[in-house]
Amino acid sequence: MSGERKFRYRLESVIKLRAAERDVLKGDLERANDAVERKARECDALKATIEGAERELRALYASGAELRLDGQLRLQAYLKQQRELRRARQTELEEASRAMMRVLSELELKVQDTKALENHRARKRRQFDEQEMRIIMNAADEQEMRRKRDG
Repeated sequence: MSGERKFRYRLESVIKLRAAERDVLKGDLERANDAVERKARECDALKATIEGAERELRALYASGAELRLDGQLRLQAYLKQQRELRRARQTELEEASRAMMRVLSELELKVQDTKALENHRARKRRQFDEQEMRIIMNAADEQEMRRKRDG
């Protein structure tokens, strides 16, 4: 035999590209998850603020304290503003969650694609190894036949 053949997989660069894309998507997913967690904390904080203000307002009314009309109006305006802000943050949270799910879906597809390519490469490698083994066995058989014929 003139020399050993080396296994070359034609789609190796595609596997490397898919793996790099997968790694980028993992980073994107981490950032998207951080954004969802941050938005959820903001929503929770606003909810706690609203509930606290409502509790204090109820306690004031229950205690019979006199609240001037302008104070009541300011408190109602504050609560309205906080509720609107919470609704806006909730919408942002939902958008961030959808974005995270899109990235997760893309990542899952990229992982499947990469895995399929890696499995294909492994099959091609096994085929190459089997062919190489047949070539070696045939060469050994020919050598043995020559030895018997010449010897």
